[in-house]
Amino acid sequence: MSPRLVFGLLLMAAGVLFTLDNLGLLYADRWLRFWPLGLIAVGVGRFNSSARHSGGVVWILVGSVLLLDNLDLVPDGTLWPLALVALGGYLVSRALAGPRPEPRAGDDDQLSAFACMCGVNRHSPSEDFRGGEFTAVMGGVEVDLRQASIVNGPAVIDTLAVMGGIAIKVPTDWNVESHGSAFMGAFEDGTLHPADTSKTLIVKGVAIMGGVEIKN
Repeated sequence: MSPRLVFGLLLMAAGVLFTLDNLGLLYADRWLRFWPLGLIAVGVGRFNSSARHSGGVVWILVGSVLLLDNLDLVPDGTLWPLALVALGGYLVSRALAGPRPEPRAGDDDQLSAFACMCGVNRHSPSEDFRGGEFTAVMGGVEVDLRQASIVNGPAVIDTLAVMGGIAIKVPTDWNVESHGSAFMGAFEDGTLHPADTSKTLIVKGVAIMGGVEIKN
C-alpha cells in the first residue's frame, strides 16, 4: 500500500467516475467526496514500516477529518478546531514517546519519501547504497547522497514527480544512468560521468508537469 499505488488508484477511479458521469450513468460528485479515503489508505500503508509509524497517524487523522467534513458529519466551523485537536494530540503522543531510537545498521541503504503539498528531505551516509523510491505530488523531495557509496551496484532509484520536484545530489565519482521520461516537465541529469563505472546509479521514473534533477 505505497503512496504511489494509492495515488495511481485514485487517478484511475476519478477517470472512471468522470467517464460514467459523461455517459449519464451516475453523478460523479456523489462519489468524489470520498477522496479522503485515499489519505487514510496511505496512512494505513505507512504502518507497515516502524520508521513511518508516526507519519501514518498524521495521514489517517487528516483523511478522517476531511472525510467527516465532506460527508457533512461535523457542524460548520468545526473542521479546523478538529484539525487542531488532531495535531495537538499527535504532538503530545510524540512527546510522551520519548526520543526516537537510533537507526539500525543498513537503514540508510534504501530510502523512500512521499511529498504531497509539502517538502521532504532525505539523507544517507550508507557505505552500500542500494536505491529507493521517491514521489512528489505538488511538493518537493530533496535527497542528499553525497556521503554515501555503492559497493554492490548498481543502485536503482525510482521517481515520480507530478506538479512537483525531486532533486537528487550524488558524489562526483558516481556514474549516473538516467532512464526517465517527462510529459510537460523535465528529467535532467546534470552530473559528471567518470570513466570508472563501478559505482553506478540508475535513476528511472517519470515527471508529469514537474521535474526530476540529478546533480553533483
